[in-house]
Amino acid sequence: QLYSMKWIRLLLGREFHLEDVLLLWDAMFADHHLTASTASKALPGGRGLELLEYICIAMLVYIRGDLLGKDNMGCLQRLMKYPPVEDVK
Repeated sequence: QLYSMKWIRLLLGREFHLEDVLLLWDAMFADHHLTASTASKALPGGRGLELLEYICIAMLVYIRGDLLGKDNMGCLQRLMKYPPVEDVK
């Protein structure tokens, strides 16, 4: 949970290149706006940026093989220093 708090708190701003972060933010905010505007009833305490959770899961799947080959400390180190991703498109 420690690694995901960093990812979520900074909206992935340290894990990707600036151009990719802006692309991800556009997608997250557009998805949130679309979901909120098409909902029949506005519920207090809604889900927030649900797409962000899916992106975090995809990030874990992307480095799954690397994580499976490490011990607990190695996994935490890999998650705290996410490997560079060249293109998020």
